[in-house]
Amino acid sequence: MKNYKKNYKDVDMVIEGHFHQNVELVFDNLRYINLPSFICGGKYGVFKEGKIVIKSL
Repeated sequence: MKNYKKNYKDVDMVIEGHFHQNVELVFDNLRYINLPSFICGGKYGVFKEGKIVIKSL
């Protein structure tokens, strides 16, 4: 998380999907979301009102 704070100084949220870990962390006011592999489970995500809502296909 320290690298994210260093590399993304002017943001309060980082969303990734490269590693499909299904993790959400908060570190020094930086919200980090690592998305799961939705399509394998027949699901998708919608970003709505500051949250990611998971829906089924």
